[in-house]
Amino acid sequence: MKKPFIALLLVLVFASVASAKYATYSLQVEIDTYERHKVKDALVELMVGKGFSISKDSEYQIAFDKEIENIFFMNLRTGQNAAVRGIFTLAPSSGITILSVLPLVVSNPGTGFEIPDKITHRRNLREFQEMLFQVKNKVDGTPLEELMATLPKIGSGEKSAQEPTEEPKPITSGILRVSNNGVIEEIEKDSVAEIAGLKPGDRIVEINASAVDYSKAWLKDVDDRIQSGRSVMVVYERNEKRDLVTLKK
Repeated sequence: MKKPFIALLLVLVFASVASAKYATYSLQVEIDTYERHKVKDALVELMVGKGFSISKDSEYQIAFDKEIENIFFMNLRTGQNAAVRGIFTLAPSSGITILSVLPLVVSNPGTGFEIPDKITHRRNLREFQEMLFQVKNKVDGTPLEELMATLPKIGSGEKSAQEPTEEPKPITSGILRVSNNGVIEEIEKDSVAEIAGLKPGDRIVEINASAVDYSKAWLKDVDDRIQSGRSVMVVYERNEKRDLVTLKK
């Protein structure tokens, strides 16, 4: 009875720290079975299916790693990518198994120079909580929808793993088409250019005090400048008269 008690104590200590740190995600779940090997088998099947590999395996704990293929998480000296690591603890208690997880980002994984950092981003914590629920559903049959309903609602700063993230539309001049000699043929409604006063039929003759070279991609240059937050001074002709406007975000 000594080992299960120690394991349970460790889980409860971690759970108290996790609840204080992460608040809305307990990062643990109670599974209605005392057969710990069933929980472990279901967990391995789930994690391997998600592209993780086992990095540590003991009686009460199993860890999974998944390489982060992103240059921002790479050790530039060695060229080695960091890894997402989930350390799962399985603790038996009065006919149930308590499954908890500590999510980490580990630099230099698998070496003697590992640098672990706790994951604190809410979306990532939610994904690990969902993994725990998927294991519980697999082992004791609790409906997944019922478990997911206990999670906090998605807020403005958090997206679910299943919800696609919509890319913000880049801000440009809004001039959609021009002729070979710089005459605006189509302009987007409520765009930067329209708000500044430009209209279809206007002919762009100067950009930032320089004559427009119609043989080059001058409109793209204008859009790039606006997108980067810079202002663009535009001289245009309308009814044989010239005027000046400034395009900016």
